[in-house]
Amino acid sequence: ACVVENENAEDPTMENVTFLYTLADGICPKSYGFFAAKISGLRKEVIRAAFAASRRLDEGKTRKERVAKLRRLALNEECSIAQLREDSLIILCWALASGNEITSS
Repeated sequence: ACVVENENAEDPTMENVTFLYTLADGICPKSYGFFAAKISGLRKEVIRAAFAASRRLDEGKTRKERVAKLRRLALNEECSIAQLREDSLIILCWALASGNEITSS
Protein backbone atom coordinates (compact mmCIF):
# COMPACT_ATOMS: atom_id res chain seq x y z
CA ALA A 1 0.00 0.00 0.00
CA CYS A 2 1.07 3.60 -0.37
CA VAL A 3 0.10 7.18 0.46
CA VAL A 4 0.13 9.75 -2.35
CA GLU A 5 0.53 13.48 -1.70
CA ASN A 6 0.10 16.09 -4.44
CA GLU A 7 -1.30 13.56 -6.91
CA ASN A 8 -0.88 15.05 -10.37
CA ALA A 9 -2.18 13.34 -13.52
CA GLU A 10 -0.27 15.77 -15.75
CA ASP A 11 3.18 15.81 -14.12
CA PRO A 12 4.37 12.80 -12.12
CA THR A 13 7.41 14.69 -10.82
CA MET A 14 5.09 16.73 -8.58
CA GLU A 15 3.81 13.69 -6.66
CA ASN A 16 5.16 12.47 -3.35
CA VAL A 17 4.57 8.82 -2.54
CA THR A 18 5.20 7.15 0.79
CA PHE A 19 5.33 3.39 0.47
CA LEU A 20 3.98 1.75 3.61
CA TYR A 21 6.01 -1.05 5.10
CA THR A 22 2.98 -2.92 6.41
CA LEU A 23 1.60 -5.43 3.95
CA ALA A 24 -2.03 -4.89 3.09
CA ASP A 25 -4.56 -6.64 0.89
CA GLY A 26 -5.17 -5.17 -2.54
CA ILE A 27 -3.15 -3.32 -5.10
CA CYS A 28 -2.06 0.27 -5.56
CA PRO A 29 -4.46 2.11 -7.87
CA LYS A 30 -1.71 2.93 -10.35
CA SER A 31 1.97 2.36 -11.10
CA TYR A 32 4.48 4.55 -9.26
CA GLY A 33 7.43 3.85 -11.52
CA PHE A 34 7.81 7.54 -12.32
CA PHE A 35 8.03 8.35 -8.61
CA ALA A 36 10.63 5.60 -8.19
CA ALA A 37 12.60 7.24 -11.01
CA LYS A 38 12.31 10.61 -9.24
CA ILE A 39 13.61 9.36 -5.89
CA SER A 40 16.38 7.50 -7.73
CA GLY A 41 17.71 10.85 -8.88
CA LEU A 42 16.69 10.93 -12.54
CA ARG A 43 16.29 14.47 -13.87
CA LYS A 44 12.71 15.76 -13.96
CA GLU A 45 13.03 16.49 -17.70
CA VAL A 46 13.80 12.82 -18.36
CA ILE A 47 10.86 11.66 -16.23
CA ARG A 48 8.49 14.11 -17.93
CA ALA A 49 9.65 12.99 -21.39
CA ALA A 50 9.13 9.34 -20.43
CA PHE A 51 5.68 10.16 -19.04
CA ALA A 52 4.70 11.96 -22.27
CA ALA A 53 5.91 8.98 -24.33
CA SER A 54 3.92 6.62 -22.11
CA ARG A 55 0.76 8.66 -22.65
CA ARG A 56 1.28 8.69 -26.43
CA LEU A 57 1.61 4.90 -26.39
CA ASP A 58 -1.59 4.57 -24.35
CA GLU A 59 -3.46 6.93 -26.70
CA GLY A 60 -2.26 4.99 -29.74
CA LYS A 61 -3.47 1.75 -28.24
CA THR A 62 -6.84 3.31 -27.45
CA ARG A 63 -7.13 4.68 -30.99
CA LYS A 64 -6.32 1.29 -32.51
CA GLU A 65 -8.88 -0.38 -30.25
CA ARG A 66 -11.55 2.14 -31.31
CA VAL A 67 -10.82 1.70 -35.01
CA ALA A 68 -10.91 -2.10 -34.59
CA LYS A 69 -14.26 -1.83 -32.79
CA LEU A 70 -15.63 0.34 -35.58
CA ARG A 71 -14.53 -2.25 -38.15
CA ARG A 72 -16.24 -5.04 -36.20
CA LEU A 73 -19.43 -2.99 -35.98
CA ALA A 74 -19.36 -2.25 -39.70
CA LEU A 75 -19.10 -5.96 -40.48
CA ASN A 76 -21.91 -6.87 -38.09
CA GLU A 77 -25.17 -7.11 -40.05
CA GLU A 78 -27.19 -6.44 -36.89
CA CYS A 79 -25.37 -3.20 -36.10
CA SER A 80 -27.45 -0.07 -36.49
CA ILE A 81 -26.44 2.96 -38.52
CA ALA A 82 -26.89 5.04 -35.35
CA GLN A 83 -24.29 2.94 -33.49
CA LEU A 84 -21.81 3.22 -36.37
CA ARG A 85 -22.36 6.98 -36.54
CA GLU A 86 -21.85 7.39 -32.78
CA ASP A 87 -18.62 5.38 -32.71
CA SER A 88 -17.30 7.12 -35.84
CA LEU A 89 -17.92 10.52 -34.24
CA ILE A 90 -16.04 9.51 -31.09
CA ILE A 91 -12.97 8.55 -33.15
CA LEU A 92 -13.21 11.70 -35.28
CA CYS A 93 -13.51 13.98 -32.23
CA TRP A 94 -10.52 12.31 -30.60
CA ALA A 95 -8.43 12.75 -33.74
CA LEU A 96 -9.39 16.40 -34.14
CA ALA A 97 -8.76 17.21 -30.48
CA SER A 98 -5.37 15.50 -30.39
CA GLY A 99 -4.17 16.47 -33.86
CA ASN A 100 -3.54 12.81 -34.69
CA GLU A 101 -4.19 11.06 -37.96
CA ILE A 102 -6.59 8.17 -38.19
CA THR A 103 -4.99 5.24 -39.95
CA SER A 104 -6.17 1.74 -40.57
CA SER A 105 -3.17 0.07 -38.93
